[in-house]
Amino acid sequence: MERKQNLRSVTGKKKRYVMIACIAVMLVLAAVLIIYAATHEKKSFHQPEMDSHAVEGTPQPDSGFLYGEVPTKYAYHFSMAANLYMQPDQSVYVYFTNASENTELLRCEITDAKSEKVLYESGVIKPGTYIEKLSPTMDLDNTARDITVKVYAYKDGSWYSAGTTTMNMKLQPW
Repeated sequence: MERKQNLRSVTGKKKRYVMIACIAVMLVLAAVLIIYAATHEKKSFHQPEMDSHAVEGTPQPDSGFLYGEVPTKYAYHFSMAANLYMQPDQSVYVYFTNASENTELLRCEITDAKSEKVLYESGVIKPGTYIEKLSPTMDLDNTARDITVKVYAYKDGSWYSAGTTTMNMKLQPW
């Protein structure tokens, strides 16, 4: 009888030890998660600024620019120059135009195709407005480079995405 009781007390001690160990592990995991959540900021959506250089109407680019409407698979459409040349001040004439029939707000971003660094970006433009040229976001060397042009569309008033159109192009030196 004494031996059975001794076994029970040993088994009870093991259960308590296992229970305490499990609680300790859970507390450590909870602390790690709290520290991780506190130090790693979530990427939240920041409403883009309206472009202060937007002009109402339709641009009249020089005849040397291949300017025209860009077809998209979405409800919106836009126009821009297809031949992009860096200017001596490193800006680029894009003639980025949000069609007056659109209900979406548009924004343009030009990135280096290899490094994916943003080279140029516009603010948001309303329907019936355009941006003649974009200034660089960094100092650029005067070389030809492959670029990716992304046009982001937002539903007016809610800032929900209305689609993104991506085009691969070439930025020519001046």
